[in-house]
Amino acid sequence: MIDVNTKPNKGVILKKSVEYIRQLQQMIQSQALRIRELESAGMSSNMQPHQPQSSSGLAAMLAGAAGLGTQRNQGGDVNMMNSGL
Repeated sequence: MIDVNTKPNKGVILKKSVEYIRQLQQMIQSQALRIRELESAGMSSNMQPHQPQSSSGLAAMLAGAAGLGTQRNQGGDVNMMNSGL
């Protein structure tokens, strides 16, 4: 039986955090892949190359975030992504 008044162990918190971050990175990678697939499908269906307004920038941002888990602000400082924890 688990006591609800007992605080979780730091190791458990860290392990769960790492699992959640990996899950988020996987989701970002799959979304970036889906964006690239949709962009290429859109280009082939129109038979004319077009400039996506924001989706290719979004794909690059998602791909970069998937690899790093951090992002840089305008000053170049590195900030950890907010994981909601």
